[in-house]
Amino acid sequence: MHGKRPRLIELALFAAGCSAACAGAQTVADADAGERLQWRAQLGWPQACDDAFVPPEPDYGGVVVYALDGGARLVEVSCALGAYQGAHRYYLLGAPGSAPVALRFRVLIAQRGALRREPADELWGDAEIDAAAATLTITNRYRAGGDCGTYVQYRIAAQPEVLVARAKAACDGKSGGGPEHWPALQVD
Repeated sequence: MHGKRPRLIELALFAAGCSAACAGAQTVADADAGERLQWRAQLGWPQACDDAFVPPEPDYGGVVVYALDGGARLVEVSCALGAYQGAHRYYLLGAPGSAPVALRFRVLIAQRGALRREPADELWGDAEIDAAAATLTITNRYRAGGDCGTYVQYRIAAQPEVLVARAKAACDGKSGGGPEHWPALQVD
């Protein structure tokens, strides 16, 4: 869990704008199972996300809100937790009263040893969010051993920008120095 969970009224206040007490905080709110329904009503993610979501404990809602500089909020919605990495959807909340933005990402997909890029609303992998830098890094390991996959860092914005892209498509049992050291790809 990501810390003490505020009640639904506090979540609504955080979504509308951070009070002075939470300014600079990275994790603002971590929803419980009942609050997940309220977030879905506000953000409108597809039923398939909830169908795939199996919480590790009954009270875990799988919705985390991060405070970004400038008053924006990044909402991470867990869709599937997976055996060793999960699937998430992301939403950007801007100024109070503005509509939430469902983020769409360019992802790298390995198929038969080759990589292709395609748009996606849902990201698979281990997510690291740096709220101060407004970046989201996704490490997607194609096997539990972690010897192949993709490593992509995005700038969090209404249209996320790829800052760093690395990939190792060959699942050969060699780590290649880890995801941060896999071959860099041209970012376009």
